[in-house]
Amino acid sequence: NDQLLLLFLSNQFLEVVQTPEKLWQEPGGSVTMVCKFNSSSKDLRIEWNKHWPEGSLTVLTAKNKMSKAFQTYQNRTQHNFNSTFASLTISDVNPHDSGLYVCEVFIEIPSLHRDSGNGTSLQVYGTCCSAKLLALYQMQGLLLLLSKRCIQQCSAHPAPPLPQYSTVSLICELKGSM
Repeated sequence: NDQLLLLFLSNQFLEVVQTPEKLWQEPGGSVTMVCKFNSSSKDLRIEWNKHWPEGSLTVLTAKNKMSKAFQTYQNRTQHNFNSTFASLTISDVNPHDSGLYVCEVFIEIPSLHRDSGNGTSLQVYGTCCSAKLLALYQMQGLLLLLSKRCIQQCSAHPAPPLPQYSTVSLICELKGSM
C-alpha cells in the first residue's frame, strides 16, 4: 500500500491555465501572456510556441532562471517564471506576430510530465485597421471608406470586433504611400 501511494504522488497531475484567450494590439505596442500551473517541482522547462496557418515556431524556452528567445523575438521579449507561474511579454509587435501562442510546461525530474495551455490568440492589426470608428445614423447600413491596400491589409490582419451599432462608418487614416 505504501508503494502504491508513493507511485501516485510521484505521478502528480500537471495542469496549465493560460490567459488571456485573445489579445488585440496595434503595431509597436506590447502584449503580455500569462501561464499558471500547479507544480512543486523546481526543475521546470517552459516553452512558448507560436502557431499560425502556415506553420509553427518556438518563440522562447526557459529553464533554471535562464531563457532564450529565437529569431525575430530576440531583444523583444521579457520572460518571468517560478514553480507556478510564467509570463511572456512581447514588445514592438507587428502584424507578422499575429498567431496563437501556446505555453508548454515540462517537469523533467523525477519523470517527464508535460501539459500546455489553450493558447492566446494575438491579432496585431495594421495601420489601416487602427482607424477611428464613428457611429453614424445612416439609412444604408455599413459604409466603408477604404483604399484597396487598406482593405487587403485589414483582411489579412483584422482589427478588433466593431461595436454593435445599427450602422457604422469606418474612416481609415492612411500613413505612407499607397
